[in-house]
Amino acid sequence: MSGPQFIHLETHARVRSKLAGKDATRPIDEIIREAAREPSHSSHVVNPISPEVLFHTLDELRGELTKRVDDAELIRGRKIRRDSRIMVSVICSHPTPMSVIDENILCEWIKSSIDWAKHWGENNNLDLYTVVIHGDEKQPHLHMYLLPRADDGMEADKCHPGKAAKTLVLAQARAEGNDWKAATRRANRAYTIAMRAFQDSYYKDVSLPMGMTRLGPRRNRLSRSDWAATKARAERLAEVLRSAQNLLDREADNRDKAAELDSREAALKLEAATVAGQVLRLGEARQQYETACQAIKLALAAMADHLDADYVERLRQFIDPKRNLAELAVDLEVTSPHVM
Repeated sequence: MSGPQFIHLETHARVRSKLAGKDATRPIDEIIREAAREPSHSSHVVNPISPEVLFHTLDELRGELTKRVDDAELIRGRKIRRDSRIMVSVICSHPTPMSVIDENILCEWIKSSIDWAKHWGENNNLDLYTVVIHGDEKQPHLHMYLLPRADDGMEADKCHPGKAAKTLVLAQARAEGNDWKAATRRANRAYTIAMRAFQDSYYKDVSLPMGMTRLGPRRNRLSRSDWAATKARAERLAEVLRSAQNLLDREADNRDKAAELDSREAALKLEAATVAGQVLRLGEARQQYETACQAIKLALAAMADHLDADYVERLRQFIDPKRNLAELAVDLEVTSPHVM
């Protein structure tokens, strides 16, 4: 079943900021308690079930946050405000209901989302630390928690693409002489553009290959029939992408097999060259042996008048280039007592 993607990004502090007003996000403790499905923080779920932890546990997340804050304070030489945002949360949801979603599709979506989050985090100076999956709501929900680095001051808002773009453009606009209203208008546009790019990134890497749409029917102002056609096109496109990926995978397998065959062929050629060298050396040894035998025969002929005739004859019989060296050794061992 196809449908629109859902991905949401927030930054969180240890306590609610009074200065942020309506823009204040829930503090980290509340976020973690809800993710853990503690009864006091899961009233929005009919039958809460503990989440499946895919990375570090939520308790480990608390400990890592404390450690990084301590390290950052040591590096900065001063305390970090408790209302400073020090954690990033990313929530993704698949459009297919839990009751009918195929397990293979669910696993593929989870893996793709995690791979995307790791890559996105690295590009924004964030480390993906904890991931949990909730299956007690209508659609599957993936909660991913990313942490800023201590040597960057644990400033999560600087890692938020929209907020970072807004802060930068606002400062530029004011420096160029724009009044506060005009500067804010430019900064808000920069925020919107940056967050669209964030959504587009997830769509390109995760939603599009999974057959989801970038926007829902209301955002696109589509009729029911047009929305059905849009979902069908998304599913067909996902199927085409999967087929193309399968072809690429098979091509890669064929390249690997060809490389393996080339390696085997090279090994066989090396072995053949080794055997040829051994044959050549054996031929040279045989030639040397035959030359030695001939030299012994000539020596025996020269010494024939000074040796016993029977002994000379026996030597001539076993000193024969055509005989096997092993046979010669046996003969020498048998005849040596008589020679003595």
